[in-house]
Amino acid sequence: MRESIGTSVQEDGQWSSHLPSSSKSEYKFAVGTPEVRSAIWKIKTHKQDLYIMHGVFGGVQKASRHANAWYYQWTKEFAAAHPRVLDPDNGRCIDTWPVVDLSQSSHEWTLSVIVPDSELAPRGDLGTGTPNLHWYEPPMADGADTTAFHITITADELACVMPQDESQETVKRLHTPGGLYVWILAHRYLLHEYIRDGIRDYKESVARGPIEELTTRPEFSGFAFANHEGSPRMLVDVSLVDVARQVGIKRESERMICN
Repeated sequence: MRESIGTSVQEDGQWSSHLPSSSKSEYKFAVGTPEVRSAIWKIKTHKQDLYIMHGVFGGVQKASRHANAWYYQWTKEFAAAHPRVLDPDNGRCIDTWPVVDLSQSSHEWTLSVIVPDSELAPRGDLGTGTPNLHWYEPPMADGADTTAFHITITADELACVMPQDESQETVKRLHTPGGLYVWILAHRYLLHEYIRDGIRDYKESVARGPIEELTTRPEFSGFAFANHEGSPRMLVDVSLVDVARQVGIKRESERMICN
């Protein structure tokens, strides 16, 4: 089933204001179609903790919120297979930042998943390992080329995170056994230029690195982790399909010259 922001796609293509309700502790979503799509994202709650993961089984990196702090880090599985990514001082941790004290603030918004249209690509067969996957249409509005999923946390079930205009919609609410509520608000807009620059720089850095950097990443896709001063941190969905193709052509040309 295809979904627009918030519900199943209607014949007139309009979004619905209906907020799906579910007691499930995780939410899996992707933008596009099974043939041309974003990565698969999973937001999961466990006890008082929140996890935002890329790929069906977590993939390469993840962000997580715990009682004391947020962490952005390599997954245990990837770090075990690729120990070279470990930092001498911080181990798997790439970045960390404090949580908001919800006894002093009504909500916490410190992280967003950003899915630019430009990064939708053929990413391999989904197989049967993606039950309950929610699909979202790429932006159809004039001037929009990106779908963002803003993740906001409240301690009050009634403290609904309200959309600011018709380009936004609250699509999901999860809750933890400890009493926190996780709101996922989808937003369609024109990608900021500094994020576009970050994607380009990220791809260039991967293309300059070892070929193993491409072959060990699930679905030839990766993260560009943007930390723009004054804004929530962002996990930007980046396809490396075009980078892999370019590097492959370059390596093949070098091989033919050497021969």
